[in-house]
Amino acid sequence: MVRVRRCRIINCGLSLEKARLGYSVDSAAHTVRAIPRSLDAMQPTASPPQDRSLWMLAVLSLLMAFASISTDLYLPAMPTMQATLGASAGALEWTISGYLVGFSLGQLLWGPIGDRIGRRLPIALGLLLFIGGSAGCALAASAPALIAWRAVQAAGACASVVLARAMVRDLYEGERAARMMSTLMTVMAIAPLVGPSAGGLILKLWSWRAIFWTLVIVGLATLAAVGTLPETLPAHRRNDAPLHRTLARYGVLLRHPRLLGYLGVGG
Repeated sequence: MVRVRRCRIINCGLSLEKARLGYSVDSAAHTVRAIPRSLDAMQPTASPPQDRSLWMLAVLSLLMAFASISTDLYLPAMPTMQATLGASAGALEWTISGYLVGFSLGQLLWGPIGDRIGRRLPIALGLLLFIGGSAGCALAASAPALIAWRAVQAAGACASVVLARAMVRDLYEGERAARMMSTLMTVMAIAPLVGPSAGGLILKLWSWRAIFWTLVIVGLATLAAVGTLPETLPAHRRNDAPLHRTLARYGVLLRHPRLLGYLGVGG
């Protein structure tokens, strides 16, 4: 260690700036000493530059919008779908219920997978599921087939939503993270307002099947955009616990009365 200079310690401590730069105090000699630190420890929390942050925000916003556009886009077409598929209104309502079930359960799996292997690969796999599910919906010849493909679509869409939030946590801290999350929540609030209007326009110009082909195109474009993003969870921060052990913790949580109360209120 290198002796820098003697100084009088006021209020029994160093300033936060000196502490940040790696100084400590010998309380007996009232001496400030510089402590060598590794380059890794001196690095601030990694966050992208401003222009990169705007692109990151745009892609994350698109990922978050999957929760809403997948359902709101085709709602105006339900009467037409009912006539084309020869299904009752009640049967087609199961396309919404099936989607919600797949979306809810899928999040429980994608979250631990993302913590274990990183964010980009699970998002890409989820988008591929979403693209396949959307294509299946576009080609469906019956209500049961449409319901099944909607569940597949949901299982893929939820990966984008849950891991987009995790990427914000990976990249940002404090006030900046709060601003990013606020923006993403705004996108989630706006998407249900835009979705039905866009779906109605597509239905007017083409057909209800074109709505799902539009979702295929959106999925492909998002997949290409995700390919431009860096991996936000480095290997040394990943959870290396076995996946089944992580999933087993859900059983513990579901036995917690307060958590069940929160889930009930939120539902």
